[in-house]
Amino acid sequence: MIAKLIDKILNYISTKLDVLKLSLIERVAMIMGFCMFIMVSMVIMSAVIVFLGISLGEYFAAITGSLSLGYLIVTGIYILILVLIFAFKKPLHRWFAGLFVNLLTTSDDGNNNDVNQG
Repeated sequence: MIAKLIDKILNYISTKLDVLKLSLIERVAMIMGFCMFIMVSMVIMSAVIVFLGISLGEYFAAITGSLSLGYLIVTGIYILILVLIFAFKKPLHRWFAGLFVNLLTTSDDGNNNDVNQG
């Protein structure tokens, strides 16, 4: 009787450990997938920003009649965007932190995965 109970307890602990391992693997896979998505998005966005900058530089050069002034205007726009990013650094940091915490604490179906759930 006691041996059967001990066997069931060991089986339960083993199953809980397996669930914990699988949950950890799932979360690591979600994080890695998210990181890969961000890296690919950053590469594509970098190309878009470069070509957009060149296009805007040529456009402003056609308007102003000076190639240097056209690219200087685009540089000013980039500096303005950079200043805005630094001005809103804390809200952006909180948003990314919240996104990361949300990624770590929710499952695909949107329910929280507490370790204490049975």
